Amino acid sequence: MQAVLFDWGNTLVGDVTTDELVREATDAGLAAIGRHDLPPCGALMAAFTEREAQLAPPDHHDEPDLVAIYAGCFDQLGSPLSDEELETYLEGLHGLWAEREHPHPDAHRLLDAVRSRGLRLAIVGNVVSPRRFLEPMLERQGLLGRVDAVVFSSDVGKRKPHPAPFRRALTAIETQPEDAVFVGDRLYEDVLGASRLGMRTVQATWFVEDDNERGGTPDHRAASPLDILDFVDG
Repeated sequence: MQAVLFDWGNTLVGDVTTDELVREATDAGLAAIGRHDLPPCGALMAAFTEREAQLAPPDHHDEPDLVAIYAGCFDQLGSPLSDEELETYLEGLHGLWAEREHPHPDAHRLLDAVRSRGLRLAIVGNVVSPRRFLEPMLERQGLLGRVDAVVFSSDVGKRKPHPAPFRRALTAIETQPEDAVFVGDRLYEDVLGASRLGMRTVQATWFVEDDNERGGTPDHRAASPLDILDFVDG
């Protein structure tokens, strides 16, 4: 074993997504622009949901362009934004999100322990947001400096279980699939996607216990982050 790769949401950090949080983040983005002719929060949320469903239907592995989605939403609602205003909106939205998402209490200890064993580390996450909004979140969470590579689906235009994000990460850490372990909560996106490439897999169940019948069968299940060390050492 040469490397351990981790999913991000509901593995290293808890997914705090709720309708109320989405509303708060949308309000934060609108407030950051500071214009009085912007659409109501509810209308913008509805437009985004509609456009996202059109561009990223179920089982569609192409990662849509978040910036283009929001640009289209504001255009559709009669309040087009300049490129600078759109960037300001997205910064406000992600800033609020960053305040609410936190790593698992044992996440730092786990990553440090894996690295102390001489193994390489990477994060591979399905995230529609561009990297420039995500790296500050990882930095704030204390994760960015603890791994050797980070790959988001938005980097490659494909979502797990598509092999592209996994391959990009493996190339970045110079590791063959058979020499790596992937840790993630989802049986379809994480376990099935990684195992198809030849990686061993661990299902993380400490935040949620996914039971997707379309998913793969993990080599190991971990009820807490530090359980990963038993599998690594074994």
